[in-house]
Amino acid sequence: MRFSLESHERYSLFRVEGSLSIENLVPLESALKEEVDAKRNIILDLSGVSFIDSSSIQFLIHYHANLQKSDRQLVIAGVKDEIAELFSITEIDKKIVNFETLQEAVDFTTRR
Repeated sequence: MRFSLESHERYSLFRVEGSLSIENLVPLESALKEEVDAKRNIILDLSGVSFIDSSSIQFLIHYHANLQKSDRQLVIAGVKDEIAELFSITEIDKKIVNFETLQEAVDFTTRR
């Protein structure tokens, strides 16, 4: 798993690629924690993610809940069909705002 980070005034964008699993969450979690502490909304561009495990789903739910407590958002963009199906089965798509495109996620985040 690789990721890049772009910090903007109202949001931080994480572009994630590869497999998102318990074995490789630590670097992403460290960077995400710093951005959460910076009081920004978070956009996760998952268009480059080919696999996500249950630990990573719990990770997303955890950060979503933490951000909501301080009236901020975790927004997901670009999920591939296989992962979208998993999000539907686990009902993540009903808890975390999810957009087909990164631009839709950016527009949503900057309007808030």
